[in-house]
Amino acid sequence: MRSGPSLRSLFVSRPEVEYAVRLVERYAAGKVPPSVQDKIRIEVETAGSSVTIWECRPPWRPEYGPEWTRMGIARFKYSPSQKSWTVYWMRSDLKFHRYEPMEPQPGIGPLLDVVARDPDACFWG
Repeated sequence: MRSGPSLRSLFVSRPEVEYAVRLVERYAAGKVPPSVQDKIRIEVETAGSSVTIWECRPPWRPEYGPEWTRMGIARFKYSPSQKSWTVYWMRSDLKFHRYEPMEPQPGIGPLLDVVARDPDACFWG
């Protein structure tokens, strides 16, 4: 069982990615009220130049075991060669796809804002 709002793995140290991780973690930490953190939590995972937001829920039936399930909400990928961030969303095929309405951005802020607003209901539903 994972704990806390943050999960880091395979982290590549780059100032752009480190700054983005802090912003995304701050956003995730405020997303779920303490009163329901036993029913839902938001985790942030890093791998290379990607930062992923996961929605995690406890097993709804005991026979499924103690592991929480994870559903991808958004993935942000940094391209060092382009010096830009791109946002992806998880479709029903459980793969991340580029969020076409948003062009790559030099900073992660506008992308995190579109995830928070979710104008097309594809991140949070």
